[in-house]
Amino acid sequence: MLDGLNASATYQPKTTSYQAAVELNQFDSGRISRWLKIFKLKPEGSVGLTGKWNGSGKLQVGEHRGHLWIEQATWSRSTLAPILASGEVRYDWPVSLESKGVQLQTNRQSVTLDANLVDHSLELGKIRWSDGEQIIAEGKASLPIPESFSNWRETLVKDSRPVSVRFRSQVLSLGLLRVWSPAFEKIDSRSTGQLDLSVSGTYAAPQVDAVLELKGLRATAQPKLPAADLTMTLAGRDGRLELSGRATAPDFAPAVMSVVMPYHPSEWARHPDQLRG
Repeated sequence: MLDGLNASATYQPKTTSYQAAVELNQFDSGRISRWLKIFKLKPEGSVGLTGKWNGSGKLQVGEHRGHLWIEQATWSRSTLAPILASGEVRYDWPVSLESKGVQLQTNRQSVTLDANLVDHSLELGKIRWSDGEQIIAEGKASLPIPESFSNWRETLVKDSRPVSVRFRSQVLSLGLLRVWSPAFEKIDSRSTGQLDLSVSGTYAAPQVDAVLELKGLRATAQPKLPAADLTMTLAGRDGRLELSGRATAPDFAPAVMSVVMPYHPSEWARHPDQLRG
């Protein structure tokens, strides 16, 4: 066994039933770096993990039950504060799933959510992104789940159950994003943004509406350039997907774009080659 990892498993081919358990105690991803290199994977930083999983089920009929407990997962990065994850999930698939205390955190910021499986629908509630006591963004989602993931394409084509996704941020400083990715170091912290996303309808005919507004955009490398405002909208319904944008800056004419394309998710699920042209 690898240092910090204990695992056991049994499998019955005739019934396709399995039973397994994994225990991690301050397991460091560096211990499997040689294996990652074989698959040409080069993750940034390292991950430390303490937690347990035990589960059982029958592969042939798609039944799975178990308990996952992450006491703490730590993604350590060379130039940024570590990202911490914790939480607990119990499941009896495809009947039930329940989460408890699922959270991502770095510095003062945290992302939390509740997840439950109800009547073959995954309910994601109380999705909340916070900076200390300040709520940055909130959302929720209801996503129908197929009884068997082997039938996922049929679900996309024929499922008439409603899909619902709602996510909205406050007007926030883009500097708040720096703790998650070094790419945002290039954007002046005086720049602000707001996102409003809504998805309804069904998998076969989803209706998508999204608006992204960025104000006072400035690059830290070019502070003398005038700040720009950018608005992007996305609307998809009735076989039509439209993306439009407008950028403005002092002493410059507005830049406008508009792209319209076919929007047929059910056909794409039936014939995925259409997406490759």
